[in-house]
Amino acid sequence: MVANGDEIKIPDNLSGLDGLFVGVIGFGTIGQAVAQAFRNLGCRIGYCDPAADASAARAIGASPMTFDEILAQADMSRCMCRCCRRRAISSAPANSPK
Repeated sequence: MVANGDEIKIPDNLSGLDGLFVGVIGFGTIGQAVAQAFRNLGCRIGYCDPAADASAARAIGASPMTFDEILAQADMSRCMCRCCRRRAISSAPANSPK
C-alpha cells in the first residue's frame, strides 16, 4: 500500500482479491481508508471497532463484527488500531495457533 496524501492506494495489478473477505480491526480514518481501498478491489469488508462511525461503514459497505468473528471468518485481516494495556483485543479461535 502506498499513502498518497489522505488516500491509501493499493496497486491495481493485484489479482485474486475479488470476493475475498477482509476484516479491519480499528475503523478510524486509516481503517476506513484501508477498507475502502480493498472494497475498490472487489473485497467484502467486515470491521471491529466499538467507536466506529456507522454511517461511514455503511457508505463503504462494511459490516460490523466482533473480533472473534473476524478472526474466524476473514480471508485476511488488518489491524489498524493502537493497542494499549487497558484494553486487550487478542482472542483467537480455538482451532488457530496461539
